[in-house]
Amino acid sequence: MSNNFDYISEYLEKILKQDDAVYLLIVDGLMSYLIRDNGRNLTDEERARIINVGISEQNAVGIASGLALRGKKPYLVMFASFMATRAAEQVKLDLCYNNANVKLIGINAGFGRIAVAGYSHCTVEDIALFNALPNLKIFCPSNERCEIEKVMEWAYLNEGPAYIRLNCPFIDSTGAKYDVKMEKLSKVENGQKTAIISTGICLELARKLSEGIKQISGNKPLIYSAHTIRPFDEQTICELIDQNVTIITLEEHAAGGLASIVSMVIAKYGKPVKFLPVFSETDQHNVVMYDLYNGWRKMLDIDHFYQKYVRLIYGSKSGFISKDVSINKKGAVEVALKIGKLTFFMKEERQKKKKGRLKYKYYLFGKRIL
Repeated sequence: MSNNFDYISEYLEKILKQDDAVYLLIVDGLMSYLIRDNGRNLTDEERARIINVGISEQNAVGIASGLALRGKKPYLVMFASFMATRAAEQVKLDLCYNNANVKLIGINAGFGRIAVAGYSHCTVEDIALFNALPNLKIFCPSNERCEIEKVMEWAYLNEGPAYIRLNCPFIDSTGAKYDVKMEKLSKVENGQKTAIISTGICLELARKLSEGIKQISGNKPLIYSAHTIRPFDEQTICELIDQNVTIITLEEHAAGGLASIVSMVIAKYGKPVKFLPVFSETDQHNVVMYDLYNGWRKMLDIDHFYQKYVRLIYGSKSGFISKDVSINKKGAVEVALKIGKLTFFMKEERQKKKKGRLKYKYYLFGKRIL
């Protein structure tokens, strides 16, 4: 396990040392978060390129854009909630319209640990707002170090404005390794028939849902990470549609984010596909405030998700209940499959004996699953 926020701090210090065109702009108290030991490992010249703008988000964007237009490489770090809303006009006019080479790093996006401060510090609309602006590339890496490293390196090596959305950089990486392809969907786990496409911190949730779906359908889903939101990988979505793969999107964001982008790709491609979008409701900050460290994990009612998934796959509005049930196996014609708090009823058919054993087939809403 490794702390991602430490890595981001180390990376920013590294590029300050190796490139005298790099400037780091921060807003008020973020100084103590980003520059460890008050920059003890930096020279006076390097520390001079760290600008604490104070509680002045709009000015920070203007200063960063001005530096970029003079040939510098500014990084601007602030809470994503203030970057996307309070400084939205400056991002639009000063940065995007000028195609300025500024790297925006929005921390604590979604329902991060700062959510205890209230809804003003949460952001579940930033992707929708920024996706409407010209020239701006948008990245939303998961908590896995392999993704954050790739995104930070790409931002440094490529010209132009970019927004790096970090849901909660305090969350540790699990150390998972997979091929991270920039500007593409990265396949995290192999599977079939269903594809879960997550963005940001929801990768952890995608793995959890994958196990439940496997129990329901008998097939382990594919898992993709959408670390690159713009430009979006439309090709992979079209390939999944051609393969008749059910698509599920997971995001800690309101409407207008990943689900909306995938919906547009599906509509443009013009072929039918089973699609289940899962995104945050805008009133969920009330839940988060009761659990500072784990509140973001409550963004999804797991049992309700499984209900919707069963309806999508098997085309029925009935066939599940939300309480424990005991079934007498003697002479039973149904068995129960329990996922979370839900119990799914499956029809049981006894087949002819083979080598002295009964052979069973199980059906859920008329379709064989086991």
